[in-house]
Amino acid sequence: MYRFTLEVSSKKFTCPRCGQKRFVRFIDTETGGYLSPETGRCDREVSCSYVYTPKDYFADNPPNELNEKSSRRGKRMIVEKLEYTPQIQQPDYLEKRYLLKTLTDYEENPFVQFLLLLFPFDTPKVWQAVTNYMIGTYNGFTVFPKISLAKKICSAKLMKFDRETGKRLKTDYSISSLQAELKRTGKLKQDFETDKRVFFGEHLLRSDKQKTIGLVEAEKTAIIGSIILPKFIWLAAGSKSFLKIEKLKRFGQRKIILFPDSDAYQEWAQEAKKARFEGLDVKLSALIEKHATDAEKANQFDLADYLIDEQITKLEQPEIFAESYNSALDKVLCDEELTNQFNSILSEQKSVLVVDGNLSEDDAENRVCGFENLRQVVSSVVCTAN
Repeated sequence: MYRFTLEVSSKKFTCPRCGQKRFVRFIDTETGGYLSPETGRCDREVSCSYVYTPKDYFADNPPNELNEKSSRRGKRMIVEKLEYTPQIQQPDYLEKRYLLKTLTDYEENPFVQFLLLLFPFDTPKVWQAVTNYMIGTYNGFTVFPKISLAKKICSAKLMKFDRETGKRLKTDYSISSLQAELKRTGKLKQDFETDKRVFFGEHLLRSDKQKTIGLVEAEKTAIIGSIILPKFIWLAAGSKSFLKIEKLKRFGQRKIILFPDSDAYQEWAQEAKKARFEGLDVKLSALIEKHATDAEKANQFDLADYLIDEQITKLEQPEIFAESYNSALDKVLCDEELTNQFNSILSEQKSVLVVDGNLSEDDAENRVCGFENLRQVVSSVVCTAN
């Protein structure tokens, strides 16, 4: 057993590097006292990653510089310290069986039922989204699991929704997590530590390494985006403060477009700027910033609200929807860059259908030029441009 170890209590100190109160100090298991104030680990592994081990501390502070240099005990402690290997706590993951139990009872899932009402003519797309993101049901909650690229279940957010409006209920017990519920019922250890680096939907990146990432704040927005704009792989941060450049770096040179909520535009714009400075291919959509009214911004209007409004218009006022589509199409055709992007997407789609789908040139052309596909491509191009 090591004499010096990270403290296991919930007590945290101010980190010497990032200044956040997320610092865990090393303690002497014989005396119960702390080692030097700068010796420890910041639990913000990705955004800070500060670690200063006892071994490093004693290497930087040789015996003649220590207060205990004259005592035999102090010399013995130095030897033990130099042999120390830090034990960094690894994140815990949920067992798959807990998530699998939630993949049922969709007739009792208000969010899924809302999606089926919103997309009455696209039921297969709704169920595909539910399947892809492994959306579940748990005691009236909708389950949104975070699954890593390695297919490990990091955590699962629980939220309650209004079946008619799709809005999140804002009552005392309308948001929780599967891990919290499992802890409460004694099925999970109390010190379960989630992997905080992972975005909702991240596991889908394994299936397609070419699609651009559409990154939003809310899980609900990612789901709706995947149904209406499938040209992106939609991920959700879960909260506006979760978006940090350190997390984006994990995606390498993959193209990323950020779609911030109305109250997060400036914050996400700064992160996008930092990301580009670091050489990442990150763009920022100003769609909500430009088009949301002051009242909508005050109510934290987001991309989901925009897409839902468009979908309802399509269902209730087809002539207005057609006007909106024609306006978007005109915008694409009158802009050379957007036209080239539009044609490039269609050409890529056709090639995939011919090569991977074994379709003839004519069949691929007909499929690509179908109205619904053209509408989605136009919406995708305009959405990106905004």
